[in-house]
Formats: sequence, structure tokens, C-alpha cells
Amino acid sequence: MNAIGYTAVAILTVLLATGIYLLARQRAVASGLARQLATANTLTTRLSGELDTERTARAVETERAERLVLEKSGLSEELELVTEQRQQQRGRAEELAARLAEHDDVLPPELETAAPTVPRSLPIGREAAPDSVVDGADLGPVVVRAASVRGSRHREDREQRRDAVNLRLVDGFGAPVLLSTVAAGAAQAPLSQTGADAACRALATRLAAGALASGVAVFARNRDAALEAALRSALAGAAESVRLVARANAVDSGAADPDRQAGTSVFALISQLGDLDERQHVLFGAGDAVLLGLRAGGSGPDAGAAWETLFEPDPGLRGALLPGRSGESAELQWARVTTRPGDLLVLASRPMAELLRAPGAGAWFARRWRTRRPHLITFLSDVNANIRSADGDRTVACVWDHGRTH
Repeated sequence: MNAIGYTAVAILTVLLATGIYLLARQRAVASGLARQLATANTLTTRLSGELDTERTARAVETERAERLVLEKSGLSEELELVTEQRQQQRGRAEELAARLAEHDDVLPPELETAAPTVPRSLPIGREAAPDSVVDGADLGPVVVRAASVRGSRHREDREQRRDAVNLRLVDGFGAPVLLSTVAAGAAQAPLSQTGADAACRALATRLAAGALASGVAVFARNRDAALEAALRSALAGAAESVRLVARANAVDSGAADPDRQAGTSVFALISQLGDLDERQHVLFGAGDAVLLGLRAGGSGPDAGAAWETLFEPDPGLRGALLPGRSGESAELQWARVTTRPGDLLVLASRPMAELLRAPGAGAWFARRWRTRRPHLITFLSDVNANIRSADGDRTVACVWDHGRTH
């Protein structure tokens, strides 16, 4: 064998050894990869199990959270119910405390009189009216109460009540307004109560009709001339209604002036409704009535007990009566008034106004009416209180301004 043969054998030997090495190496790598794959499969299986366990745990936690939310919602509803019940109980307790205070606030001895507050007889006559009437409503932040009670002398003489009072909501001013009307029938007019009642009702009807026809803005201060014309028209319409009532029911058709048999004075208060920090009112009418007020503020048991006279007719105009003489119209009197939260306005007939301005009685009424929302029967009982006063009927309309609804 020559050198070339040996070289070829050597090369083949090297190549064979290399191939054997590479084959062994490949098998080793394959074995390692197999082990890694097995390890990866094991790890994947474990992670998959852990993931399933985590998902299960999260599902349990989610379900628990949802259950807690539902339980919390139920507790919130239960808490709201308990809170509402407590508020109702507190309101009831306050109402009972107010009613107890009303019963505890008895008349001072010096104001009492032996005259009974319950009539001992009924009036005689075809035009006889109920001894007493009361009305009222809670109109959001505006509270109104009205009453008319027969005077002690009329009760003793078995004469009818001559006054009338009326509460109405009136449209025609862009939004409904409250109309509180007080009418005092003339002393020597046999149909005066009928006339007073007719005046109250007609005034509301004619005022609404006139406002719709003219489009007047009753609370616009730059429209005084238009407002005065509308008020004058409403008063003239009320006077015509009283005249028709007088002529249809005249007791003595041969009297020189049968219209005077239903003679009455009448005043009305127009009040804004709704939530307001400053509320406008317009007072108008003819004859005699007094507008008093209690302003909010002050402290102590007698705070605000001083009645303020906001309007009182001139002495020369107090004797004016509807319907007036034929061809003549009663002198219109009117004024604007502003109230703020906590204020009270009182439109009263002359005898009731004098009672409210009396030192002892006025303080007693002020304590009872300054901030309350009296029940209708309680309010009627207050007006009918057993206090010495003028013999005339007691007629009054009270308007409380509470500002905004809470």
C-alpha cells in the first residue's frame, strides 16, 4: 500500500470518527430536548392546574363579592327605610309637641271673659249664614288659613254673621296666584252677609277674567297703571254682582236705595306662589279692612310679637260700601307688600284687627301664629278665642311665607 492509500484510509477513519461523534452528539441533544420537552409538559400541566385553581378561586371571590354587594344593597335599603321611619317619627313627635304647645298656651286670666265661645242659639231670618266658617291649604311654601266667626253681640241678639271670607287660586297672571278675600257686611243692611259673600266670589271671577283680557302682569312694578285699571275693573264687577244680589233679594222693595240693603266692604290679597326668597303681594279693595304683619327674626318667647300695620284705609274712606250708588263706583284702595321667609301677613276685618293690636291679646295671637301651620280646627278655635273684644264679627285670612319647600 502506497502513501496515497494510507492517506485515504486516514481520512476515512477521521470522517467515520467524526460521523460517529456527531451522531452521538445528535442523540445526546435529542435526549436533552426530550427531557426539556417532558419538563415543559410537566410545567405546562402544573401551570394549567394552578391557572384552573386560580380561576376557580377568582370565581368564588367574584360570587362572594356579588353576594356582599347584594347584602350591602339590602342593608342600604333597610337603612334608608329605618331612616325614613325615624324621620316620620321625628315629624310626628314635632307635630305632637306643637299641638301640645297649642293646648298649653292658654289664655292669660286677664283676657278671659264670661261670654260663651259656643253660640246658645241660631240666627233667625231667610239670609242666615253659618255661625262660623274656616278654610285653608298648604300650598308648598305658602300656607293660608281663613276664618269668619259671628260676633258675641250678634250671637246674643240671634242675628246672623255679616262677614264673609273666601280663598281661591286664580289663573290669568301667567301662573296661578292665591287670592284671599275678606268682606265685612254693613251693620244695618239686612242682606249684608249675602252681599259680602257675593263680593268675595265675584271679585275672584272678575279678577281672573280681567287679567286674561288685558294680559296685565300683577307683580311687575313698572305696570302700575295697567294693574290699577284691572283692579278697578274687578272691583266694579264685584259691585255689580252685589247690586244684582240686592235687587233680587230686597227685603223692602220700596226702600229709597234698595242696593244699600246688601252693602259691604271688601278687600283682597293677591299672593305669589312657588319657591321664592322675596314674595310679592298686592292688596286692593274698598271700604274697611286692615293688613297686619309679623316679620321674621328676633329671639325669645315674644320675638316678633309686635304686629306691624302694613295698610289701613284713611278714615274718610272706611265707610265706603259696595255696590255704591247707581252711577258711582267705590273708591279703589290698593298697595304692594313684600314678604320674606318667616313673615306672616294677616288681612282682618276691623274688630279682628283691633283684637290683634290689643296689648295682651295681640301677644297671645302672635305666639300662636308666628311660625306655625295650625290645623284648621285649631285656627278656628284661635279666632273664636274667649277674649273680650268689640262686638263685631271676627274675620281674618292669614298667609305664612316659608320661602322654599324643604
